[in-house]
Amino acid sequence: REEGQPALSGGFCLGDPVYFVGRTQTLISGARAERGARGEVVGASRSLSPVGLAVRFPGNKESIDCYLTSLSHTPPPPLSQKDVVSFGSFRINDELYFTGKDYLVEARSGRRKALHGARGKVT
Repeated sequence: REEGQPALSGGFCLGDPVYFVGRTQTLISGARAERGARGEVVGASRSLSPVGLAVRFPGNKESIDCYLTSLSHTPPPPLSQKDVVSFGSFRINDELYFTGKDYLVEARSGRRKALHGARGKVT
């Protein structure tokens, strides 16, 4: 952090290393924020100001707007078994197969297909 550099929301500054402590998320653009990922503050959030920041994480071409509550100066502790979220009989990272009828979804990033028998992963 450079001396005299103005603080952004939450007392963070440009270039500060931060850890994503929220639930792993993949945006429509394909950009991803994984729990525990180390990123760099690149500015104020365009969509979440004043409660968020723009953060660049490795592997993403662009920054992601993150809520301050999802950022920390220190890595998150490992999840305990009781912290792992489950959805019915499914758990995060479980592989599954789509058993519904084929359909097409129109998204901002383009068309996406859900095909009968397609393999997926709970995120």
